Amino acid sequence: MAEALRRLTGRRGIFAAAGRLGAAPALTLLCFLGPLGIGLIGTLAPAFGYLPALGGNTVSLAPWRGLLAEPALPGAVRVSLMTGVLSTLVATGLALLLAAAWHGTRVFRLVGRLLTPMLAMPHAALAIGLAFLLAPSGWIARLAS
Repeated sequence: MAEALRRLTGRRGIFAAAGRLGAAPALTLLCFLGPLGIGLIGTLAPAFGYLPALGGNTVSLAPWRGLLAEPALPGAVRVSLMTGVLSTLVATGLALLLAAAWHGTRVFRLVGRLLTPMLAMPHAALAIGLAFLLAPSGWIARLAS
């Protein structure tokens, strides 16, 4: 079998196509992580004072110094953390109680059937987007041509 593979793929065997596909992982990472990096830069730039729309044309630590000098900061952080933790616990508890109380009832089956399309929608949107990007007539192929 090894001899047949060598004849089909050339001297280098299975890895003969690696030269042509060597850039594929980097290109894939760029396509998926590029927008994330740009968004991260767009979020961090104003945190360091660079926001030209409001007159901030230089990068500095002044916004951070102002934040840390605020006397109400510890109380605000405490209230935010407590609100986040408590609301998560209450929502989880209510969801578990409702699921336990309604499990096996007709209403539970009806809700399950009604929620199924909404749960499938993000997955279908991702699949369609990837199809438009990676198809032989997709955006990557058009960009390459």
